[in-house]
Amino acid sequence: MARMEFLKQNFLQTTTSGTVTSNPGLLANILDRNVRTRYSTSGYTSNTVAAVSVVFATPTVISHLIMQNHNLRDYRVYYNSLTIANSLANVTSNSATATYLSFASTTVSSIDVQLSVPTTADTEKAIGELIVSERLIQMTFNPTYENFTPSNRVSRVYHKMPDGGITAFNISLKHKAKLRWENLNTQTALLQNIHDTASAFVFIPEPTATSWNAVAWETLWTNDFNFTYDDNSKTQGLGGEIILEETAGG
Repeated sequence: MARMEFLKQNFLQTTTSGTVTSNPGLLANILDRNVRTRYSTSGYTSNTVAAVSVVFATPTVISHLIMQNHNLRDYRVYYNSLTIANSLANVTSNSATATYLSFASTTVSSIDVQLSVPTTADTEKAIGELIVSERLIQMTFNPTYENFTPSNRVSRVYHKMPDGGITAFNISLKHKAKLRWENLNTQTALLQNIHDTASAFVFIPEPTATSWNAVAWETLWTNDFNFTYDDNSKTQGLGGEIILEETAGG
């Protein structure tokens, strides 16, 4: 299992920083934190290349680009200009519906994702979510399986019908996870800084470029920072629990 990562909040937060060559009315779907709603092109069912571009107000350091629920067989990712020297990825013959790209930290003014060929011929090119970010921390080791408890919380409304029966409507599905580390000898200072900023960040339980499970969600650390020495001994490292709850929206 790949080592868990926390990334900064998605740098793509508003449609004003993004542009598309086709169907701009659906651009908001790419950043709404709902993988089920997708941006899709219009009139680009052939191999004609479409593009999604992100322009940053100031030079920004990035190390990750993530796409969820997409249908791209061939695509390229560039920064600053559309040149081979500034290529971050050139993917062909892809069959996965989610992409996790990690690369050396790079200062960029813009990102361009070229949507070249869909996985199914004669269909529009589509992306559910696009995340551009920088790593905050990658853990040196994961919690044991019994110390990692993910769950999904459903917000549901029930209505009693005139005939006495009940109907239910799911309003949203939100992630939650409890993680506990034991004998953690390093990284607690970084973890405390993440906790103390009280800012949203992206949690990726299993980051991998191959057969990625597409799980990445914006979250807040909702419990106190409680890492203390295990077994009351400074030689045993630190132990503590992190509770993550998905943010509003999506």
